[in-house]
Amino acid sequence: MTIDNATQIDFWNGETGRNWVTHAAIMEAMLQPLGESVMYTLAPQPGNTSSTLAVVVATPRQASPAESAQRAR
Repeated sequence: MTIDNATQIDFWNGETGRNWVTHAAIMEAMLQPLGESVMYTLAPQPGNTSSTLAVVVATPRQASPAESAQRAR
């Protein structure tokens, strides 16, 4: 699905954009754990490109033994 730029401008300059700004602190608090989890899972390194990250996303990462032990606690 492709959304043209004019549609995006209208979308974010309308009610959705106003609601996002009004509730920015709540949105940040709700989305922070997700963002941290994504960054941890992707573990981007210098030189990574978006295609490198796409491969990482498509390949589930196995937890290390230390991580597994930590989660079991």
